[in-house]
Amino acid sequence: MLQEVTRPYSAAPLGPSLASNGTDALNHAHKNFLHFLDLAVSRDAFIFTRVLVTDVLQNIYLHRDTHAPEFPEYAVSEQTFDFVLCSKRDLSVLAILCLDDRKPQHRDGYKEDNHLQLCRTIKLPYMQIEAHCGYPLEQMQSLLRPYLKY
Repeated sequence: MLQEVTRPYSAAPLGPSLASNGTDALNHAHKNFLHFLDLAVSRDAFIFTRVLVTDVLQNIYLHRDTHAPEFPEYAVSEQTFDFVLCSKRDLSVLAILCLDDRKPQHRDGYKEDNHLQLCRTIKLPYMQIEAHCGYPLEQMQSLLRPYLKY
């Protein structure tokens, strides 16, 4: 089911968070997911965490050479994406992943709906993944393979 981890975990290059709203520390669920995500895609993509939505928008339009659509300031100002996969070749954004680690009674979906609508508008893959203790690597790789550029 899951592959045994035989090497020490090192998710390079994650670097410091770009978030400035006090949410830059990863909780246990995010660290656990990051570990499995690194095992699944580190050969093909860089993984960035807690990236400001505005930074992703700048990256998208830099690489696509188009003009960014106007979004209300409140819709993107201090919001962050949980995980951003970027191409190792040119650092273009490949996909956005959101880890849903909330209890079912606390899932109002506002942030996720906003992120989903934004990603649809800019034609960027967006996946919301429910938090678990472990993640089958083959399943993660097959889910993300269509979005990784080889």
